[in-house]
This record gives sequence, C-alpha cells and structure tokens, in this order.
Amino acid sequence: MKKLRCAIYTRKSSKDGLKQEFNSLDAQREVCAAYIASQKHEGWVLLPEDYDDGACQVDP
Repeated sequence: MKKLRCAIYTRKSSKDGLKQEFNSLDAQREVCAAYIASQKHEGWVLLPEDYDDGACQVDP
C-alpha cells in the first residue's frame, strides 16, 4: 500500500483567544488528526510538524 503523508495547516484570522490553553488552532488540529487516523487503512500518515497560522488579520 502506498503511504500518503498528510500535513495539517491550521488558521485563525485574529489574535483573540490564541493565548488560551486550548484554542481554535488546537481544535482544528485535533479534528484533522482524528480524520487522518481514521484513514490509516488507506495509508494516510500524519506528519509530526505543526503548520499554524495564527492572527493573519491585516490591520487597516
């Protein structure tokens, strides 16, 4: 079976709540990791690196 390496990219458009112990980036990552794990039988493998994009909002 061919392995499919999967990366998770999370994004939050404002800084609000980013300093919380568990924030929306964490929630996004959890959901994606669970889905990738559910596809293990198809050869999906989660890469260990985190790709987080917090607070991309551009100030006018």
